[in-house]
Amino acid sequence: MAKNLAIVVGINQYRFMHPLKYAKRDAELIQDYLINEAKFEQVWLFSDSSPDVRGESTYPWRTDLLRLLHQEFENPRMEAEDNLWFFFSGHGIRYADRDYLIPADGDPYNPEDTAISLNRVVERLSRYGAGNVVLILDACRNQGHKGKGFGSEIQNGVITLFSCKPEESSWEIEAFQQGSFTCTLLQNFYAQTSNNCLTIEQIERYLQERVPQLNRQYGKPFQTPHIRCDSVSKGKQIFLPHLAAQVNIEQLKIAALEAEANGDFSLAIDLWIQILSSPEPNQEKATAAIQRIMDKRPIQVSPLYNSAPQTTGNKINSTVYSYSKAELRSSKVQTETTDVLFPSTKGLKSDLGIDYSHLEELLSAGKWRDADDATYSLILEVARKHKEKYLHADAEGKFPCTEIRLIDRLWVSHSDGKFGFSVQKRIFLQLGGKPDGSEPYLDNETEVWRRFFYHIGWQMRTSDEDDLFEPWFSYSDVNFSDTARPGHLPFVVGWFGIDADVVSSLASHFYDLERCKL
Repeated sequence: MAKNLAIVVGINQYRFMHPLKYAKRDAELIQDYLINEAKFEQVWLFSDSSPDVRGESTYPWRTDLLRLLHQEFENPRMEAEDNLWFFFSGHGIRYADRDYLIPADGDPYNPEDTAISLNRVVERLSRYGAGNVVLILDACRNQGHKGKGFGSEIQNGVITLFSCKPEESSWEIEAFQQGSFTCTLLQNFYAQTSNNCLTIEQIERYLQERVPQLNRQYGKPFQTPHIRCDSVSKGKQIFLPHLAAQVNIEQLKIAALEAEANGDFSLAIDLWIQILSSPEPNQEKATAAIQRIMDKRPIQVSPLYNSAPQTTGNKINSTVYSYSKAELRSSKVQTETTDVLFPSTKGLKSDLGIDYSHLEELLSAGKWRDADDATYSLILEVARKHKEKYLHADAEGKFPCTEIRLIDRLWVSHSDGKFGFSVQKRIFLQLGGKPDGSEPYLDNETEVWRRFFYHIGWQMRTSDEDDLFEPWFSYSDVNFSDTARPGHLPFVVGWFGIDADVVSSLASHFYDLERCKL
């Protein structure tokens, strides 16, 4: 049975901002629903009147919120089928291209030092190991603020419910003594508990229909709730899987079979995993279905290897998998045979006598941040640039192909095909890119680069939103967890240095990969 935990924050009284009327009540009603109806095992409440817990303050000061995030959410304590929610009702602000939640003592003129960045919240929650991290943010109550506002920043690996679009505000309804978004959301939640559970896509459609109606009825400006997921499969998830009725399970089974028939194997597997997370799953049937789909996936063998999959007649021998739901959710599928989806790197040797064993150890342990650092050092060694501080575009053509292939295959093999140079190149090609070293700033090329950066979760920052000529990428934005998007690592753009032409350097890097036939 899945574990369900939540942090709930509601703030009426602010030290440096105008007070709100019903944010605290919204949080208390959410807490009541999660504990008494959704049967969450633990809910941390931070509000204007929440009592101390075991001698620790739960007043929504910045220090108290950060203490919980840093002390409790340091190491994994949940499994991939578990649910971790974060609800915030209060003020939010957009500052220097970042989204910030404003605690009770937050200063809107100095959010970097007094508020809490949404990116920081996601990073801490992601450490807990839950497969489903859900943010519910009724945090645009900055009364009439227009322009590009809170909610513009992309958060990877989580499901985020926003009360309104970035250019809109979120409104409170006096008649209900609630915000219109949270009021509507709770109505939907209670309906699910007493009837059946909806998918995330269905909840979004309900909110987008009902909240504007409620605002219009009570004379409030228009607001558009929306949900942001980083994959199609997340949108098809049941929002409260542990409450799912049998009718929901049957719908999931139909959707899984349709996805399998259409060749969308990743979606099919994710849907079967949801079935495994339901109250009374048919473990044997779901596991057999996942096995069947895994056997259908194409086996990819790099040209670097001479080995080929073993066959019996014209049929590739199936691989027998042994896995838990957590391993499936995080794509850490273990095999009982040597015939695996991604070829082993054992026995491969460097032409330059370079030792890759440390990198392999880090990757095998899933220490992605350390592995990224080690990869950069190895690239410098391969390029014979030990005395240079940064890797620049003038290194084009100087990388021995065997070394680049070795590094790539280590990443691909130990991430089950999720990370690696070749993965990044494949995504670039799928989006219409051309790894031929051509000028990257042509009109028909710039949009490809933007889509590529967005697709793999590299957050491009510029002095001008539409300027691709001088982008930079912050190391603090990198997601070094299993929730990162495919192709997110290695963080190649972090290696070029602050004075480098990043896009041209990356174009040269892809040209090297093409030259080496990766």
